Amino acid sequence: ETLFLNTISVIHLREKNFNEVLESLLATHQLMIIHNQMSMSYGQLLLNLSYCYGCLKDFNQAITYAHKGLEIAKISNSKYLESAAMAVIANAHWQQNRYLHGITFILYSFWIYPPWKNESMRYVFLEAVRSIRNLLREKLGRFGLVTRKFHNY
Repeated sequence: ETLFLNTISVIHLREKNFNEVLESLLATHQLMIIHNQMSMSYGQLLLNLSYCYGCLKDFNQAITYAHKGLEIAKISNSKYLESAAMAVIANAHWQQNRYLHGITFILYSFWIYPPWKNESMRYVFLEAVRSIRNLLREKLGRFGLVTRKFHNY
């Protein structure tokens, strides 16, 4: 049951339906606590919760869940999970318009676990590049510095 709920959550997560994701992630979280399933999947669930809360602008919850996920990463000695924790912390900073912090954390995330090692981290990498590109386009556009070539990139 937890695997099914977590799979549904990931589908909604990629589609950016954060309220729906939050509902199913919280249900999965409760089931994992009831069945005492404190594993790497639980750590990933905590990081998915953190990401959702960050996107919904609830930064206290985002950081709380990110730190819990980071604890599990360190206990399980998982570089992948540690990298994912840094990525969700980067997202929380980015959502607060703290771009330099966001970029620093995402680069640290990629240093811990390079994006070419699995599909999930490649997705994170592409989203980070897309967000940075859009920010640059917006900021440079204010000064009339965006060329047609850059705008279509």
